Amino acid sequence: MKKTVKILAIVFAIVLALSLTGCDIDKHIESALDKASSVIDHATEKQDELLDHATQQQDSLLEQGMQMQQDILNGFGGSNEDKELDYDAIIDSFVPDSLNTFVLSVGNAHKPNAAVWLQGSGGAVYSSDESVVTVTDLGKVTAVGEGSAYVIIVGGGKMNACYRYDVVG
Repeated sequence: MKKTVKILAIVFAIVLALSLTGCDIDKHIESALDKASSVIDHATEKQDELLDHATQQQDSLLEQGMQMQQDILNGFGGSNEDKELDYDAIIDSFVPDSLNTFVLSVGNAHKPNAAVWLQGSGGAVYSSDESVVTVTDLGKVTAVGEGSAYVIIVGGGKMNACYRYDVVG
């Protein structure tokens, strides 16, 4: 835009100078206008090339972002069905604290924080002893008998949380 204004200013200055000298203004004006038109056409072509290039880059970045999102949802390289979790290993690495260990009476229920991961697709639940606690597909844990059991909740990207429930009569 600034180049166009400069070109028009130059053309105006040439026209003004030629009109004062009494030269054949029509030929000079026509020549100046042809040059200005050529410069504008060239600038428009370059602008179109830049827009095409930017659109291609935007499409490429969008495609890469969608692939990264899919990789995250699939646990970086596969669906949940492709990989079996080792529940025993998860339980063996369990470290109890106030956020993952609960005492329930028989008949009581609890919903651990990780249950929110089950709202989408691809999550799973596991109870180490269903005679002690059962767990629904949406993460509700119910105490059914005395003892201790572990509940593992697996999110769509294979993220998991382990909880210990100590059930008393």
